[in-house]
Amino acid sequence: MDSEKNSLKKKHMIKNLVLMVFAVTVFHFTVFPQDGLSLILLKGEASMKTKNNNPLALVKALKVPLPQNAVVSLSAGASALIFNTEKRIEIGGAEPVSLTTDAITTQLQNVKTNSATVKFFKFLNKMYTDKISRDESAGSTVGAAPRGVKELEFTYSPDDSSIIISDTVRLSWRSDGYYRLIQNLLVVNTSRGDTVFNVDPALSTIFLCKLKEGTYHWSTRLKTNDGIILEMNNIFYVPPESERNTLKKDLKQFRELISSYTIDTRTWLMDEYIKQNKIYFNR
Repeated sequence: MDSEKNSLKKKHMIKNLVLMVFAVTVFHFTVFPQDGLSLILLKGEASMKTKNNNPLALVKALKVPLPQNAVVSLSAGASALIFNTEKRIEIGGAEPVSLTTDAITTQLQNVKTNSATVKFFKFLNKMYTDKISRDESAGSTVGAAPRGVKELEFTYSPDDSSIIISDTVRLSWRSDGYYRLIQNLLVVNTSRGDTVFNVDPALSTIFLCKLKEGTYHWSTRLKTNDGIILEMNNIFYVPPESERNTLKKDLKQFRELISSYTIDTRTWLMDEYIKQNKIYFNR
């Protein structure tokens, strides 16, 4: 008897689960157009409001699908990139602006499609995800040594795990005198076992030129004026020449694809591209 009740209970749960999945699926394809619009907030503040929901604050640098019958509102000075599978537009400016999804669709319809747009979408898909937050790589390890510096105010360049595409690498760290090195800055090509630098530099920056391909580990210990001792253990990669040439070509192409945007937007998109692809070149 109990087993029969359990069986009926299980069937009822499965039925409810199927109905729930069906409802969610219907909601998705009803609310979100299949050729959907997506928005990326470039700067400033923005919100999105649908018919039956309160305004949702949009997060900068995240790709957000735009539902039908929504209203997108941007603050003064804000800008956003909106695109579908074929076209893209930039909205925003000096004045606040509010646009319905229909108005945005109309603007997109008036934009001519070209092959550059398709290439631009490939870059966008590589740069952004639909996730609410991105995983952070801080705290990953090289051997047994924790990477990075556990001090928010301490800055250094290039970022940990950067891919070097220029012939020269400029290693630098915060230079206001609050931090000072208490041991040599050590740079080792761990792929080849070569030590390329092992000196206590007079300045808070050094230049390394024409490095051979491989993984490089750069490390040192620092002491603050308050007596706190920190360790820096970071890595960067010098890929084979063929890979570097490909990355350079992609970067040049991306720069050309965003050439029609405003200076601020071009600068922001370029910085995002470099950050998301973890590439470094000496500017």
